[in-house]
Amino acid sequence: MNYADEKIRGLFDAKAEELKQRILNAKSEYPRNAKIIYVSNNGDDNNNGETPETAIATLGKLNAMQVDPGQVVLFERGGLWRGILYARTCVTYSAYGEGEKPKLLGRGGTAEGKESWEKTDVPNVWVMTREIADDVGNILFDGKYYSRKRFSAFEKELPDGRKEWTRPDGVGPYNGLSDLNENLQFHHDKSDNKVYLYCDKGNPGEVYKTAEVVCKGHCIQLTNGCTIDNICAMYSGSHAMGGGAAVKVTVRNCEIAWCGGSFLADTTLYGNAVELYGNCDGFYVTDNYIHDIYDTGITHQYWSTTVPAYMHDCRYERNLIEYCYWNIEYVARGDYSDNNRMSEIYIRDNILRHAGEGWGTVRAGGGKTGAHIKGWPIESPADNIYISGNIFDRSSSYLIDCGMSDEKYMPVLEGNTYIQYDSNPWGYCGLNDPQGRKRDCGDQYGGSCLFFNDDLEKALAEKVKEKSAVVYAVKD
Repeated sequence: MNYADEKIRGLFDAKAEELKQRILNAKSEYPRNAKIIYVSNNGDDNNNGETPETAIATLGKLNAMQVDPGQVVLFERGGLWRGILYARTCVTYSAYGEGEKPKLLGRGGTAEGKESWEKTDVPNVWVMTREIADDVGNILFDGKYYSRKRFSAFEKELPDGRKEWTRPDGVGPYNGLSDLNENLQFHHDKSDNKVYLYCDKGNPGEVYKTAEVVCKGHCIQLTNGCTIDNICAMYSGSHAMGGGAAVKVTVRNCEIAWCGGSFLADTTLYGNAVELYGNCDGFYVTDNYIHDIYDTGITHQYWSTTVPAYMHDCRYERNLIEYCYWNIEYVARGDYSDNNRMSEIYIRDNILRHAGEGWGTVRAGGGKTGAHIKGWPIESPADNIYISGNIFDRSSSYLIDCGMSDEKYMPVLEGNTYIQYDSNPWGYCGLNDPQGRKRDCGDQYGGSCLFFNDDLEKALAEKVKEKSAVVYAVKD
């Protein structure tokens, strides 16, 4: 077994940093002969938006305007907008000017300064002075300290008829604010739209310089034919960029971060960086820096076993993805047919790091089933899934976690580099067992996972047909 010492890990760190800087400094890509609408913080919504000097100012104005297929919308670099951008069919959204990528942020706003928080009667529990109606999924302090949502407002009826609020971590009922007992735990009370936070260091507005409130709602709603280029999308409690069934959707040269954590339903929390749900044909997510996502970095998925979905030509290439629960996920259900399967799925030349770590540990399970590639122990009808040339660099649990109901649905793995803690498994890629327990690595279930040991390269060649794998272990 080859071990990755500090020097070797440094080489992979340098590769990741090089890719990150290339993405962050990418030039804008858009049709130069198209009609352009300019958006600037220095603009005016009374303008026509046809030149940088006559730029419009707000997302509200842009969403209300007629934007025709083939047009281009350019946001000024260095600018910042809050709210949801509703992308239009066959329209390209990109950046102009100099400086950092334009930021499209969630609508939660900030909670900075002493006046943003007041002390409650409960020791070390503070209440935000403004009310927030949209469900809060996270409060990010100083750009790196994330909070943990402890309670929900979902009422569960008990056998004796009483009702209680349940906790999204599944540990008992909500008994009151005194249950908050760890720094940066919070509760969003939907009865009064108040947010309560535990902080034993004093007023959060004085302890931390910045505080971003991450609320439910996408940053960008995707649609047919849209292209999102050179945008920074952050602080959405839902998906940063999400859409239903769509064709020819491109997301490239973007930074996407700190999304997710709001309630989808009942006690289920959610939030991905880029998602299409249902039919898709032509889904290109390339050259992006995606990090710190509650759930998944990139996913196409559909959960119905009765209504078919055809997911074709999905290309996830040259992305740097790190600190998500799962970095790339795919989901397909039901029996294989011409209109119900995944086809031509390419996951190539990505650098995927630290799955199930950082903000990725907050999801239910605490990162214990984090993975770089997540396929679920379900039917997964597919042909031609290619996973090649990627660097899979450490995970809190698995590197690969893919099950399928038929061997012909197996992805083709080729030329990947695997780096993992020596106490954690490589993972699983194969047929589901009859009980759907294929992820368990214990002897009681036959030890179906592959571990990092001297036999791993041989096992990869025999069991997943990858003969060109490069394998490094890291001492845990």
